[in-house]
Amino acid sequence: MPALVASGGVAVAAALVALAGLLIRTASRALQPRVQPAATAYVAACIVGVAGVGLGAYLGSDHAGNLTARLRDVHETLNLLGLVGFVVAATLPFSSRTTTATILFSSVYENNSVTVWGRERARR
Repeated sequence: MPALVASGGVAVAAALVALAGLLIRTASRALQPRVQPAATAYVAACIVGVAGVGLGAYLGSDHAGNLTARLRDVHETLNLLGLVGFVVAATLPFSSRTTTATILFSSVYENNSVTVWGRERARR
């Protein structure tokens, strides 16, 4: 069983490293620089995720001994606040901007006009 846990941990860690590489490559080729902060946070999440996966594989191999409880807390923190937290924190500004634009422009179709920057503009 420890060999299965170790091989699963290596596979997930390799996938996160590959994802980080693809994110770096994609962000460096992006035409819009606005994707850089999100890509940086996603790469940071991958790095923290690799640490969390490594710790999880170590815990799953039953070699932690009396440190299991403490290491489990670190593992949970790395995965929840690091991996998940970075992704959520990087995604919220972009999704809120898109949602706001969608709500703003949907009011054009409902009211035949929209107020932008304090001025009402009619739909053309």
